[in-house]
Amino acid sequence: MPSNLNQLRKDMRARRQQLSQSMQTQNARQALDFAKQLLNNSEFSKPQKIALFFTQDGELSTAPLIQYLWQETQHEVYLPVLHTLEKEPMTFAHYTESSRLQKNRFNIPEPFNTKSITAAELDWVFVPLVAYDQTGNRMGMGGGFYDRTFAFKQQSRPSNKPYLIGWAHSLQKVASLPTQPWDIPLYALINEKQIDWFENGLLS
Repeated sequence: MPSNLNQLRKDMRARRQQLSQSMQTQNARQALDFAKQLLNNSEFSKPQKIALFFTQDGELSTAPLIQYLWQETQHEVYLPVLHTLEKEPMTFAHYTESSRLQKNRFNIPEPFNTKSITAAELDWVFVPLVAYDQTGNRMGMGGGFYDRTFAFKQQSRPSNKPYLIGWAHSLQKVASLPTQPWDIPLYALINEKQIDWFENGLLS
């Protein structure tokens, strides 16, 4: 990867890490309001399989959204589980309030001894990112886990399930990002200010 992309990733990570705890809390609460707008759409009238992630490194917290899904909806929550030997980089484990967790090699908790499904079986996926641009391109942490896991979507439009929804602070937005053939674009992004739709969004 060119050094300028490494520097951009470093700068954007530093930017979100510098947010105060009170600002982090406020952003997560405001982003939840926009997530509720999405969840009130008719697409969610039947229970959906929704993947999220455990936040770290200054990412916009998913905790309020997970709690809302558990307590106020019938949707199923899933979290990514990393694999090192299997064909797919990640599967997704059902996550409930009673789930047991163990840390993976990146020290991120994962559910275990529970039902797991493939990425293709999900309906909606809230994805982490370091930066995103105005057309829905996403920069991750550099491991390529999401791009490889959702590589099957390269042959389809972002508006085909599973829908990939970025979840980030608004300060993580940049004018444009370089793209690679293996990049999987976002369908939409939710931050503390709005829902950004990139392709014929449900509420646009």
